[in-house]
Amino acid sequence: MILTYTTYALKNEICPLPIEDEKAFFQQAKESGLLALIFEAMDQTIVSKTLYSQMERLYFSFIQKDLSQHALKDKINTLFNTHQIDHLFLKGAQLKKMYPKSYLRGMGDIDCLVREKDILKTQKLLKQAGFQLESKSDVHDVYDYHHQMVEIHQKIYKEKNRKDRFILRYPWDYVTHEGDSLYRLTPEFECLHLLSHLSKHILSSGVGFRSLLDIQIYLNHEPLNKTLLYTYLKDAKLYDFFHVIIAFNKKAFGLNTPFNTNDISEETYETIKTYLLKSGIHGKGTDFNPMAPRVVKNNKIKVILKVMFPSYSDMKNKYKAVRYVPLLLPFFYPVRWFRLIFLQSKQSRQQLKRLAETNETVDDMAQTINTFKLGE
Repeated sequence: MILTYTTYALKNEICPLPIEDEKAFFQQAKESGLLALIFEAMDQTIVSKTLYSQMERLYFSFIQKDLSQHALKDKINTLFNTHQIDHLFLKGAQLKKMYPKSYLRGMGDIDCLVREKDILKTQKLLKQAGFQLESKSDVHDVYDYHHQMVEIHQKIYKEKNRKDRFILRYPWDYVTHEGDSLYRLTPEFECLHLLSHLSKHILSSGVGFRSLLDIQIYLNHEPLNKTLLYTYLKDAKLYDFFHVIIAFNKKAFGLNTPFNTNDISEETYETIKTYLLKSGIHGKGTDFNPMAPRVVKNNKIKVILKVMFPSYSDMKNKYKAVRYVPLLLPFFYPVRWFRLIFLQSKQSRQQLKRLAETNETVDDMAQTINTFKLGE
């Protein structure tokens, strides 16, 4: 039902169909990331006052958050322009502009890319501007600004090995200049990044309907060189995945693009739809186990070892002493274990419980990943 309502909303029409299970509908609308879109297609006269008021309250929260994020994005842009820091905005910050109204596309945080050489300068500048550094990694720094999250990336792709030459390692080779110190990824490269990021979430946590709809919204908004895009996708082994996504969007939302060449089977469609309903955005669905994709990719022992023994690149960002004296790395693993056991005990117990429960879902998850054409 939420797909039907979304389809009407995308056509700027009111859906005339009554909702049989309003409780399930509300839960699915929240977890799908499509609530604001769905609300715009609702007929107040055919739903209960309770459902309408619940949807309306969250709808206005989308609008309020959108206004706050626009203001924060402008602040970051002005700050970086003033101090001549090359930057560009990623993912949701770009996609919001492509929806009929920007608040219809919710966004958890603002993602911004700067050059690696400017990351220390950026850290100092943001601290002076009142941004609180929450965490650091080799890929991005996470900041809190008055309860709004910002990720400042120095990379958009984490290398798997030293010989990794994947083009997402070199985003600044694929940009256009927007003005001052603001840049933007070229459309084909940006589309590749969106698809790569989507595939990463499927393999590590989960995704909802909105994440797939994003791709179709992008394709229908940006003029793309098909030959160039296909070259990128084939190099990244995402060509088949791309066609599964757009075929699903066509069947689910009635959206088509010049890129649609093949339909998917009813079985494939139902498998993906069931997964998306359960997963929700970033695998946060009520009945979804986000550990299952990790166990498909790695066995349980490897998943536990990765948690207990993070790489040096991760540990040096968590502990300054390790960054300056690498030989201290073995002595800081017990420090991490103490934190996990005593300071983050609730979260650790929850992860272990979900890891233990993956036996029930791992086969279905493996089938879903293969259905997405991500089985390589």
